Amino acid sequence: LGLVFLGMASTSVVESCLFACPSGAYVYQLPAGQSSSLGHRAEMWDVDNWLCEVRVRVVERTDECFVLLETSAASVSPESAGTNDRGQGEDSYSLFAACPIPADGPLSVAVDAVVDSSRYFVLRVEDISEAATPKERRKHAFIGIGFRERTSALDFMAALQTFRARHKRALEAEAMAAQFAAREESAAQAGMEADASLFHGFAEGETITISLKSGRGAAKKAPTTTALSAPPPLLPPPPTKKAASSSPPPPPVHADDDDDEWGDFQ
Repeated sequence: LGLVFLGMASTSVVESCLFACPSGAYVYQLPAGQSSSLGHRAEMWDVDNWLCEVRVRVVERTDECFVLLETSAASVSPESAGTNDRGQGEDSYSLFAACPIPADGPLSVAVDAVVDSSRYFVLRVEDISEAATPKERRKHAFIGIGFRERTSALDFMAALQTFRARHKRALEAEAMAAQFAAREESAAQAGMEADASLFHGFAEGETITISLKSGRGAAKKAPTTTALSAPPPLLPPPPTKKAASSSPPPPPVHADDDDDEWGDFQ
């Protein structure tokens, strides 16, 4: 075959499984000379002759995501599928290959769907072991994978899109938090500058000059200013005619009784 699938060392990083297909997934060797620029075609893979049956899992680790292809002891060929001659448990799986999923950019660089079916994909598998050097991490190979059920293939792609969407939202949240922190820092700086501009005290070494006049000159000038500025007294208004007519008339003058020519009437 000419492909080398390296294992992944176990770590204490918490994993989140986004998708799992315990059975019904198969690995294929890509035919030589098939051009990826025109798209891969599953009809050229001889789909009835797979390399091995695998368990497919989509695992998220912190900000990374991997498609893990795991084999059991009895799934190395179609003849041995469904049997377990080595006596290993049902949950005993070993890593066959791993496909890192990019968090951004085109998904097709890691998982590329074929043009003639929705159940087959081409994976770019890499060595993701911790002991691998950066040069060894760049080593990669392309293999084919197919699902027996169409719903499994759809759920597989949905899990990959879920991871990428979640990662995009996390990056947007970090960018918004950074912008908010920058605005808070700018507002705090502006507030400090505003408080400094409200200081009305004297700076060190600053002086002012005040011109004051003598007390005698100010006392002489004050009455003059007051006399000139005081308004003249006002005369009372003349009485109106109505007020003159309303006063009572003087009493009549009566002659003395001695001067009366007739005297008292008896």
